[in-house]
Amino acid sequence: TNRQGGNDSRDTVQVDAIVITTTNPHAPLPEVDVTATDPAADESGDTGTFTFTRDLTDDPLTVDYQVGGTAANGADYQSITGTVDFPAGVSSVTVDIVPIDDSVTDEGDELVTVTLVAGPDYDLGPDSTAAVIIADNDATGGGGAEYRAASEQTAHGTVTAGDHTDTYFAGDDVESITEEPYAGGNRSRLEHTWTIAGITGTSATLSIEATSTGEDFVFEVSLDDGASWSDVPTGEFSLDGATTALVRVVDTNRNKGDTVTDTVHVDHILLTTN
Repeated sequence: TNRQGGNDSRDTVQVDAIVITTTNPHAPLPEVDVTATDPAADESGDTGTFTFTRDLTDDPLTVDYQVGGTAANGADYQSITGTVDFPAGVSSVTVDIVPIDDSVTDEGDELVTVTLVAGPDYDLGPDSTAAVIIADNDATGGGGAEYRAASEQTAHGTVTAGDHTDTYFAGDDVESITEEPYAGGNRSRLEHTWTIAGITGTSATLSIEATSTGEDFVFEVSLDDGASWSDVPTGEFSLDGATTALVRVVDTNRNKGDTVTDTVHVDHILLTTN
């Protein structure tokens, strides 16, 4: 730094190392999903569990999620924070839903939902919303256990609004499924299935509330993992030892020239054992 006249000394600089560190802006981000690995909780002490997973585990990661549903965070169940932390090398983290037993009678089952929030350090996977049901233990009106869809699958059509958690309670949000065109766009079709699992009982009733635009849609039930289907019974029916019930909705018009893609809006699907 000194080249002035009269400076005839020869100083020395010693360089130990030169390191250039680069970042790859195109490095893949971990993909994060959430599922309800134990979707059933109750006020008598049974807890529910959400499991958050990621595929890339080299670095620690903090993921944000939004809490929703009809159950109040911190009042109907022990408070959950809205964030999960993955230590380096860890691919899954669980969050338990611990119900708080109250003395409110006939409040009914309540819903806890978590929805992943987008962040700069991760991508959202296909399973970004999950739900746990808290069963009420103070009912006075009798009746059996209630079961709702734990998962769903679309064979034909597109979910255009909501998801299976929006079928849990009547009168609130709905899940909408719209037909898809096929056969060169000359026909339209729809087939969507919900899975109700963990059923205990000998007989049940199945309640479905839905509306549609355009053509009518038919709801069917299977107790043998989809090997056979029947119309949804109007009253009590035997479970025939089944612990899982599949409920599907299908369109009724696949005639040539039916190019309109109609939509079914599903408000409520509830199986109640007797």
